[in-house]
Amino acid sequence: MMILSQTPMTVVNSSVDDSFYETWVEETSYTVSQKVYLPENFGEYEAKTDNSGKKPNENPLDWKFLGTTNKFKMFDQFLNTQTKGVDLQTEVLCYGATFLFLGNITAKSVTIEVFNNSTLEVIESETFKLSRKPMGWIDFFYGGWFEDCKTSIVYRRKTLTRNISFIVKFDNGINEAGCGIFFPAKEKKTGITQSQLKISGIDYSTINKDPDSGATYLKQGNFANTIDLKVYVPYDQTDTANKFIIDSRGKPIVVVNSKSIESVNLFCYMQTYEIDIEGSKGSWIPIKVVGLI
Repeated sequence: MMILSQTPMTVVNSSVDDSFYETWVEETSYTVSQKVYLPENFGEYEAKTDNSGKKPNENPLDWKFLGTTNKFKMFDQFLNTQTKGVDLQTEVLCYGATFLFLGNITAKSVTIEVFNNSTLEVIESETFKLSRKPMGWIDFFYGGWFEDCKTSIVYRRKTLTRNISFIVKFDNGINEAGCGIFFPAKEKKTGITQSQLKISGIDYSTINKDPDSGATYLKQGNFANTIDLKVYVPYDQTDTANKFIIDSRGKPIVVVNSKSIESVNLFCYMQTYEIDIEGSKGSWIPIKVVGLI
């Protein structure tokens, strides 16, 4: 298991248009139902009141958040929102990144290129086929092999150049492709992860009651995977590991495994941890991570 922390990124090019709404301006007076775009967080807003000088992301009583604009949905922290487009392509400056995690993908194939910004050349390229092959003729004619696609990719770079951009192309034929999370990252070596893992989940479905009949019914909600893992850290690196965990508080991370089990590659956050110091040799750190949705 590896823990990946996000590196800075800047969107250089995209095949998707930016917001069609006018950019919010502090000196402008807005009326109810007027829509604006706020570049600061790539958000689109609708006025709930007649107002002026009230910044949309700081005044929820005056502005309704409509969501991140399509171009930047893959760069927000919501896995279940997607940037969508036919022939979807994006180029992102990711200085120093050694990994790229792509989550909630809708595509038949994805091509990842690593572009050296110093020499202006592509130094790595790999295409991932996301649909599985049929397991025999029965599966070919009657199975769901074509729809049973991978929805995430973990790409590990092979070169060491730091000044790079990722150019990613999503191919879904004549249909729209989509990507929910674009996460450039570096590995944080906190210790040795125990091979035994515990995978569970949190179901956000709710039981609702009909006000007239009193009957109850289940409304399906989102679902988040959780992973319980243990990291062994040499005694003299306990403080370093503890600092990394504290610094990662409130930030998205990605946990990936070396066995290519997709359900164990998780876009998540650290929920709990504790350090169990056993003598002078080392420490076991149980960590619980919860998937972001």
